Amino acid sequence: MLSIKTYKSINEINSSDWNAAITNNDYFKSHEFLKIIEESNIENSTFWYIMVFENNEIIGAAVFSSFIVSLDLFLDKQGKKAVKLIRKFFPNFLRIRFLFCGLPISLGKDTILIKDTRYKDVILEAIVKESKLIAKTNKIKIINFKEFYLNDKIGLNKLLSLGFIQSWSIPYIDFHNTYENFSAYLQALRHTFRRQIKSNMSKVNFDAVGVVQEKLDFDHAVIEIINPCNADANTIYEQYINIMSKASSVLEFLNVDFFVNYLKNTNQSKILILRKNSTIIGNAILVEEGNKLTFMLIGIREEYRNIYATYFNILNAVIAYGIHNKFTKIGMGQTSYYVKTRMGGQLTPMVTYNYSSNKFINIMLKVFNKLIFPKVNPQQYKVFKPLKNNI
Repeated sequence: MLSIKTYKSINEINSSDWNAAITNNDYFKSHEFLKIIEESNIENSTFWYIMVFENNEIIGAAVFSSFIVSLDLFLDKQGKKAVKLIRKFFPNFLRIRFLFCGLPISLGKDTILIKDTRYKDVILEAIVKESKLIAKTNKIKIINFKEFYLNDKIGLNKLLSLGFIQSWSIPYIDFHNTYENFSAYLQALRHTFRRQIKSNMSKVNFDAVGVVQEKLDFDHAVIEIINPCNADANTIYEQYINIMSKASSVLEFLNVDFFVNYLKNTNQSKILILRKNSTIIGNAILVEEGNKLTFMLIGIREEYRNIYATYFNILNAVIAYGIHNKFTKIGMGQTSYYVKTRMGGQLTPMVTYNYSSNKFINIMLKVFNKLIFPKVNPQQYKVFKPLKNNI
C-alpha cells in the first residue's frame, strides 16, 4: 500500500530513514547537506520533505523549498531595463514566490530521490499531488521542479502529462576525466588552449594537486588542500561575495551562516586554497561523491585577481585535483561558460518544469515561456586534438 508523509523540517526525520532513499552516493540529497541548508536560513526559505512509502518501506522522496524569485533573472539587458523602469511604479513586478522542488542554492542539482525505478511514475505522481496541496495551502502560485538534465533518466516527461510546462534552464558543465595525469590532459589540448593554461599556471605552485611544473615564477602563490574544519568561514564567505557581486544573474545569495554550518558539519568536502604567503587570495569548495567531484563554490580576493590569474588558476587546480585523485567526472557548475569550455568542459542542456493552478498564470507561462526562460547557447569549443586512428 502506497503512503506519503510530509515533514516541515529535516530534523523531524531520522537520518538513516531519509538516506535509505539515496542512490549513487548523492551528497546533495543527504540528510547532512539538507540539514546544513535548512539551518542556514537562506533567503528565508520554507521547507517541506515528502517521503513516499510502499508497504512502509521508503521508495522515494523529494525536497521542496519556497522563496521569492525575480522572473527577470534571465532576461537580456533590454528586458531588464524595461523591468527596472516598471518597478519604479510597481516594486513587486515579476517578483513571485515559487514552490521549488529544489533547494535555495544554485548547484544544478535536483532533489528527487527514487530508490526503485520501477516505481518512478508512481513516486512522481505522489510527489506532484502533494506539492499541489502544499502550494494551495500556502497560497503559492507557481510550482517549479529544478534542475534536470534534458535527457534525464527518471522519466520527468511524466510531469508534462500532469500539467507541467517544460522550460529551459541554463546549461551545466561537466569535465570528463580520461587522463592518467595532468600532463596528459595538457598534451591532449590544442596548442591555443594549452598555451593560455600554462601561462596562467606559471604564477602558482600546483604541487598539492599533483602537477609537476616546468616553469614557475619567482613571486608565485601556492595551492593547498585543507579539511573544511580548518577553513575560516568569514574569509570563504567574503571571497564568495566578491564573485557574486559581479554576476549578471543571481538566483540567491548565500549567507555567512551557510558557510559556518557547512565547514563545521560537512564530511564529504575539501577546501582548495590559493595562498600568497599568509594571505588567502582565493578558494574553492569541492565535494567528493564516489567517482565524481563537484566544484561547488568559488571565492577570490579581488586585488589579486590579475596578479596571480586567481580565478583561472583555481579552476586549473580543481581539474588537476580531480585528475590526480582519479575522479571520472568533475561537475563544474552553471557559470563562466567561456572559461570552463575552453578548459575542456562539456555543456549539457538543463530544463525545469513549471505549473500553476491559476489558469491565467498557466497561460502566461506557456505564452511567455521562451521569453522568461530563454535557451542559453554558449559556444562549445573544440579544445582537444582529434584522436588518432590506430590503423
